[in-house]
Amino acid sequence: MESRLVPVNAILDLALADGLNPAPLADAGWAVAALEVPVRVNGETVVCDVVLFNPQAGHLLAVEAKSGANLEPEQGRRLTALTPQLLVIAGGITVPKPVPLCCEVLYACLADNADRICLGADEAGLRVPVLAVSGSEARLLRPEMADRFCQPRSVRLPYGRTRSPGSCPSTTSRLLRHSTSPSAPS
Repeated sequence: MESRLVPVNAILDLALADGLNPAPLADAGWAVAALEVPVRVNGETVVCDVVLFNPQAGHLLAVEAKSGANLEPEQGRRLTALTPQLLVIAGGITVPKPVPLCCEVLYACLADNADRICLGADEAGLRVPVLAVSGSEARLLRPEMADRFCQPRSVRLPYGRTRSPGSCPSTTSRLLRHSTSPSAPS
């Protein structure tokens, strides 16, 4: 497999329960909701490589897959400015029942480039977790940053309810805190 495809395929492998490998994200209620979603945020467009959705938790995960060693700071700022409503509308995501929504960003990258991606995120002021993937494992780096994404702010839901998502559990760190083994590149 081409190295540029490894990060996105690792995310898909962890979230799709139809493969040969364990799918801990699917087991925990996550589903692939959209791929390559262009979203307008603050007058600019950012493309989310993968959007995962956990309908029970109302949690959206915008995944940016990086095969190179560099993170684009402006793209990262646009990603972290995403709202649940923007992702739901742009991705055509069905929210099957009224639930409080929150979202966070996850960078998925090749394990060999993980230190540079983390450094780039720090230099850009992005407090985001990073999933480092190789042919034999996926490791969540900076898991403490996953818990900070559902900061208190008012969220208007499509159903007309408003809530402060400060109590929205960040499941990303719990689901990926241990090593898992996505399929090895062929």
